Amino acid sequence: MEGDFILTVEVAPLPIKNDAAGISAWPRAGLMIRASSDVSANLASIFRRSGSNETENRKQVRADSRAAGAVKSTTATLATASEWLRLKLVRCGGTVYAYAAPESAPDAWQLVATELVPFGDRVLAGFFVTK
Repeated sequence: MEGDFILTVEVAPLPIKNDAAGISAWPRAGLMIRASSDVSANLASIFRRSGSNETENRKQVRADSRAAGAVKSTTATLATASEWLRLKLVRCGGTVYAYAAPESAPDAWQLVATELVPFGDRVLAGFFVTK
């Protein structure tokens, strides 16, 4: 993708950590912008991750960024627990804004993080899921 853009996605609840069932400690689903496919590339992301309990699983989101090798993480707890969460990443020049909203108030976007991440004109962007 090139230039400024907005990505949005709705993410269903992830399974709660359960070693006996083979569920990883940190399954994640969300949005990511990367400078390239290189493992050390600058990036910005917002995602829902599996919680250690049902409340954590339904209210927490995390935003990560990496610029020049420095990683920054911000965790936010939404005021309202929600089965589905809406996530949004906005790229405006070199600044990335990460937002989340519960399904019960889909237009009540909560700013989770604002980061200055150096990207070139072209970036890789999209939805991701990890186990």
